[in-house]
Amino acid sequence: MNAIGYAIFLVFLGCVGIGVFVGLCALLFAKEYETTGSTERITPPDPQATTLDDSRSWAQLVPNGRETFFPTAPAGSVYEITITGIVRGADAASDAFYFTDHAGNFSHATSWLLVNRLELRYHAYELSYSDRCEHRYTLRVDDPGSRVTLALRPWTSWRGALFAEVTVLPAGTAAIRKSREEVQKRSRAELEAAKDAERFSEQIQKLSTRSQLYRNWGDQEFRQKFAKVHHEDLLREQHEIRKEALAFLEQHDIVRYLRRHHPEIVDRFTGRLETLLIAERVSLDKRLAAEMPAPAAPRKRLSADEVRTIKIHRQQVGDQDKVALKLDRIQTRLQIRERLEQLPLDLDEREMIERELIEQIDEGDNPNGTTL
Repeated sequence: MNAIGYAIFLVFLGCVGIGVFVGLCALLFAKEYETTGSTERITPPDPQATTLDDSRSWAQLVPNGRETFFPTAPAGSVYEITITGIVRGADAASDAFYFTDHAGNFSHATSWLLVNRLELRYHAYELSYSDRCEHRYTLRVDDPGSRVTLALRPWTSWRGALFAEVTVLPAGTAAIRKSREEVQKRSRAELEAAKDAERFSEQIQKLSTRSQLYRNWGDQEFRQKFAKVHHEDLLREQHEIRKEALAFLEQHDIVRYLRRHHPEIVDRFTGRLETLLIAERVSLDKRLAAEMPAPAAPRKRLSADEVRTIKIHRQQVGDQDKVALKLDRIQTRLQIRERLEQLPLDLDEREMIERELIEQIDEGDNPNGTTL
């Protein structure tokens, strides 16, 4: 072997040695990483969540921004999402909603959880359970309009994973947005009711104060006397009085409340109207008294003889009426007998028919059914 060949052989041996050295170093580094960092390595999860049953599924969420797709559910479904666990970085740690401060407390809010690639604030959701100690949070989310996906914003220096379980709630579960609208509607209604109650209280207070100016109108005796003395003035002002009373009485809720709790205030505000009604009766009585004719002269008292004469005359008239009635009935019976004799009837039949006719005539003349 010449010098050149020997040199080439040495170079070859050197390259082989360097290769072996590099290989050994790489093997040792891999072994060291395996023993010291294997717990921190996370293999990217499958983009499809694992189905547990017809309504539940779960998945790992790694802080690399990658979406995990959960099973399709009927349109309009409400989802319940439970997220647990923490991930760690070099100097801090974080769960789904909070990361640590300088003292290691999970106190700083974070919004790195993404639902269908958007932060939660862009979805209709509600947090129904929150435990920073257990790092467990449960929230409900309305249907985002497509398959639900969850992801964590990419933080390359963080290691670990969060665990998410998604449950499709039963059909008919009220949507978060609708529930919020109902709550807002009730809140607005309660606010309006409070404002109405405040306005109502102010109106009652004003009327109570004004009623002090009309205390006399609440006195029945005063109204009677005032109407007798000033009935003409009241009649001239009746339009104004009725208009004022109507404006008060048309406040139905206020009047109903005052009649129950402060009836004297109602009496004062309607006192002028009551006085007007009394004045109308007073005026009518006076008008009728002026137009009433003078009473007739008392009748002359009859003497005892005159009274006796009148009684005798009445008795005579009554007796004559009885005689005339008796004669008329006799005449009627004779006419019946004559008519029956003209008919082709035997004696018994005529007597029977005659007797029935006479009885009918007697019953018609006497309501008590007795013959006079």
